Amino acid sequence: MIRRIGLLGALVGAAGLLSVAPGVASASTTIGQTFSPSGCSEETYIQTASPPGGPSYVVPFDGVITQWSYQSDPSPPPTVRLKAAFHPGGTTLQIVAESATENIAPSTLNTYQSRIPVPAGANLGEFISEDCSRPDDNYSDYYLGEDLAVGSSSSDFTLENFQQDISAVVEPDADHDGFGDDTQDLCPSNGSTQSACPASAPPPTKKKCKKHKHGHKSAQAAKKRCKKKHHK
Repeated sequence: MIRRIGLLGALVGAAGLLSVAPGVASASTTIGQTFSPSGCSEETYIQTASPPGGPSYVVPFDGVITQWSYQSDPSPPPTVRLKAAFHPGGTTLQIVAESATENIAPSTLNTYQSRIPVPAGANLGEFISEDCSRPDDNYSDYYLGEDLAVGSSSSDFTLENFQQDISAVVEPDADHDGFGDDTQDLCPSNGSTQSACPASAPPPTKKKCKKHKHGHKSAQAAKKRCKKKHHK
């Protein structure tokens, strides 16, 4: 594999601190960016830094990726798989989420529906055989020549200056059921269902005791019988 590593790699790596920090989930948000790529080799690519004002590739809150996109050229590779990874520092990254492997249609924006829980602070990327990015010294990413499984870490990643052609929609997941609150879950306050929230049962109605036209003692006895009946 031959890739040109930009001279500003170290500076751009530091710029990762300017990426969107994890925050409180309120509504869906789109991270990353798609564009016509200029090519790369078969590897895992994780975007770790963007310039100020540029698109962030960092998951801003614990949530669910409900769809993601890849822009293809006329002769794309056959498949792509979304990846998300933590970057604790140096050349070490840990894969924390991934999609199924998806087929790529040529010359179009490929958008895939998904349901991928992702943690706040994870960096977006992909595993692809080629054709995934463009060189830009204002961005930094790490690449590795294998498809790491979720939960796996490696310190063999290499820093370079490319922008990755991938974007994703992240939705909140208030009840932590693995379904996006905006488009996949009709009851985001109840983790046991994704249908409309069950209606609460109305309080039982109390029946009034009938007035009896009897003597004083008979009326008192009837009132006691009525109270006992309602307490059963």
